[in-house]
Amino acid sequence: MRVCKAETRFVLMIVAVVLTALVAGCCATKINYSYDMGMNFVGLKSYKWDPSLAPAQQFSLVESNVQFIADQILDKKGFNKSSEKPDFMISIKYDYDIGSYCYLYCSQLQRLTLNIYRVESKELIWQGTAMGAIDTDATFSDLKIAVQDILSKFPPK
Repeated sequence: MRVCKAETRFVLMIVAVVLTALVAGCCATKINYSYDMGMNFVGLKSYKWDPSLAPAQQFSLVESNVQFIADQILDKKGFNKSSEKPDFMISIKYDYDIGSYCYLYCSQLQRLTLNIYRVESKELIWQGTAMGAIDTDATFSDLKIAVQDILSKFPPK
Protein backbone atom coordinates (compact mmCIF):
# COMPACT_ATOMS: atom_id res chain seq x y z
CA MET A 1 0.00 0.00 0.00
CA ARG A 2 1.36 3.34 -1.03
CA VAL A 3 0.64 6.56 0.94
CA CYS A 4 0.87 9.84 -0.94
CA LYS A 5 2.61 12.92 0.44
CA ALA A 6 -0.64 14.92 0.58
CA GLU A 7 -2.30 12.34 2.84
CA THR A 8 0.76 12.24 5.10
CA ARG A 9 0.83 16.04 5.38
CA PHE A 10 -2.89 16.11 6.14
CA VAL A 11 -2.52 13.53 8.92
CA LEU A 12 0.46 15.42 10.38
CA MET A 13 -1.51 18.69 10.34
CA ILE A 14 -4.42 17.04 12.15
CA VAL A 15 -2.06 15.61 14.78
CA ALA A 16 -0.41 19.03 15.23
CA VAL A 17 -3.78 20.77 15.66
CA VAL A 18 -4.98 18.19 18.20
CA LEU A 19 -1.73 18.37 20.19
CA THR A 20 -1.81 22.17 20.18
CA ALA A 21 -5.39 22.17 21.44
CA LEU A 22 -4.54 19.70 24.20
CA VAL A 23 -1.49 21.66 25.35
CA ALA A 24 -3.34 24.99 25.22
CA GLY A 25 -6.31 23.52 27.07
CA CYS A 26 -4.28 22.19 29.97
CA CYS A 27 -2.13 25.29 30.35
CA ALA A 28 -4.76 28.00 29.90
CA THR A 29 -5.62 30.13 32.89
CA LYS A 30 -9.15 31.03 33.78
CA ILE A 31 -9.75 34.31 35.61
CA ASN A 32 -12.57 34.75 38.12
CA TYR A 33 -13.28 37.81 40.16
CA SER A 34 -15.87 39.08 42.56
CA TYR A 35 -16.38 42.26 44.53
CA ASP A 36 -18.60 44.07 47.01
CA MET A 37 -21.20 45.68 44.73
CA GLY A 38 -22.00 48.24 47.42
CA MET A 39 -18.40 49.46 47.58
CA ASN A 40 -17.38 52.73 45.91
CA PHE A 41 -13.94 52.00 44.44
CA VAL A 42 -13.51 55.52 43.01
CA GLY A 43 -11.90 56.97 46.16
CA LEU A 44 -9.22 54.29 46.45
CA LYS A 45 -5.77 55.70 45.75
CA SER A 46 -3.19 53.95 47.95
CA TYR A 47 -2.48 50.41 49.11
CA LYS A 48 -0.12 48.21 51.08
CA TRP A 49 0.63 44.51 51.10
CA ASP A 50 -0.81 42.58 54.04
CA PRO A 51 2.02 42.32 56.57
CA SER A 52 0.29 39.59 58.58
CA LEU A 53 0.88 37.04 55.85
CA ALA A 54 4.60 36.40 56.07
CA PRO A 55 5.83 34.58 52.98
CA ALA A 56 6.75 30.92 53.35
CA GLN A 57 10.53 30.62 53.34
CA GLN A 58 10.68 28.09 50.50
CA PHE A 59 8.36 29.96 48.15
CA SER A 60 9.07 33.59 49.10
CA LEU A 61 10.09 34.28 45.49
CA VAL A 62 6.50 33.69 44.38
CA GLU A 63 5.20 36.37 46.75
CA SER A 64 8.04 38.77 45.91
CA ASN A 65 7.51 38.35 42.18
CA VAL A 66 3.73 38.70 42.41
CA GLN A 67 4.16 41.89 44.44
CA PHE A 68 6.75 43.27 42.00
CA ILE A 69 4.50 42.61 38.99
CA ALA A 70 1.37 43.90 40.75
CA ASP A 71 3.13 47.06 41.97
CA GLN A 72 3.98 47.99 38.37
CA ILE A 73 0.43 47.33 37.16
CA LEU A 74 -1.20 49.21 40.04
CA ASP A 75 1.18 52.15 39.54
CA LYS A 76 0.08 52.39 35.88
CA LYS A 77 -3.53 52.43 37.09
CA GLY A 78 -2.75 55.39 39.36
CA PHE A 79 -2.51 53.60 42.72
CA ASN A 80 0.32 54.45 45.12
CA LYS A 81 2.01 51.96 47.39
CA SER A 82 2.00 53.46 50.87
CA SER A 83 2.66 52.22 54.37
CA GLU A 84 0.98 55.23 55.97
CA LYS A 85 -2.84 55.25 55.93
CA PRO A 86 -3.43 53.25 52.73
CA ASP A 87 -6.97 52.95 51.36
CA PHE A 88 -6.78 49.19 50.87
CA MET A 89 -4.62 46.18 51.62
CA ILE A 90 -3.70 43.26 49.34
CA SER A 91 -2.94 39.67 50.27
CA ILE A 92 -1.69 36.82 48.11
CA LYS A 93 -2.87 33.23 48.34
CA TYR A 94 -1.93 30.36 46.08
CA ASP A 95 -2.00 26.62 45.67
CA TYR A 96 1.06 25.09 44.08
CA ASP A 97 2.08 21.81 42.58
CA ILE A 98 5.74 20.89 42.61
CA GLY A 99 6.43 19.26 39.28
CA SER A 100 8.33 16.02 39.23
CA TYR A 101 10.53 17.40 36.47
CA CYS A 102 12.00 20.17 38.55
CA TYR A 103 12.16 18.71 42.06
CA LEU A 104 12.41 21.48 44.68
CA TYR A 105 13.76 24.25 42.47
CA CYS A 106 10.64 25.40 40.69
CA SER A 107 6.91 25.18 41.10
CA GLN A 108 3.74 25.51 39.15
CA LEU A 109 0.79 27.28 40.69
CA GLN A 110 -2.65 25.81 40.22
CA ARG A 111 -4.41 28.85 41.65
CA LEU A 112 -3.30 32.40 42.40
CA THR A 113 -5.63 34.74 44.32
CA LEU A 114 -5.27 38.43 45.11
CA ASN A 115 -7.57 39.58 47.93
CA ILE A 116 -8.23 43.27 48.48
CA TYR A 117 -9.46 44.37 51.90
CA ARG A 118 -10.48 47.49 53.72
CA VAL A 119 -7.57 48.37 55.96
CA GLU A 120 -9.53 49.13 59.14
CA SER A 121 -11.96 46.22 59.18
CA LYS A 122 -10.05 43.74 56.98
CA GLU A 123 -13.35 43.26 55.18
CA LEU A 124 -12.89 41.67 51.76
CA ILE A 125 -14.00 44.08 49.01
CA TRP A 126 -12.50 42.50 45.87
CA GLN A 127 -11.04 39.14 44.93
CA GLY A 128 -9.42 37.96 41.69
CA THR A 129 -8.26 34.43 40.98
CA ALA A 130 -6.30 32.84 38.15
CA MET A 131 -6.78 29.08 37.86
CA GLY A 132 -4.75 26.74 35.70
CA ALA A 133 -1.12 25.86 35.17
CA ILE A 134 0.91 28.96 36.09
CA ASP A 135 4.65 28.39 35.83
CA THR A 136 6.62 30.49 38.33
CA ASP A 137 10.00 29.98 36.65
CA ALA A 138 11.54 33.39 35.90
CA THR A 139 12.15 32.39 32.27
CA PHE A 140 8.42 32.02 31.60
CA SER A 141 5.83 34.78 31.51
CA ASP A 142 2.97 32.73 33.01
CA LEU A 143 3.11 34.45 36.40
CA LYS A 144 3.22 37.93 34.87
CA ILE A 145 0.30 37.17 32.57
CA ALA A 146 -1.74 35.72 35.45
CA VAL A 147 -1.20 38.81 37.64
CA GLN A 148 -1.95 41.14 34.71
CA ASP A 149 -5.14 39.24 33.89
CA ILE A 150 -6.30 39.27 37.51
CA LEU A 151 -5.67 43.00 37.95
CA SER A 152 -7.21 43.86 34.58
CA LYS A 153 -10.53 43.52 36.44
CA PHE A 154 -9.54 45.88 39.26
CA PRO A 155 -11.07 48.23 40.09
CA PRO A 156 -14.45 47.10 38.80
CA LYS A 157 -16.14 49.44 36.37
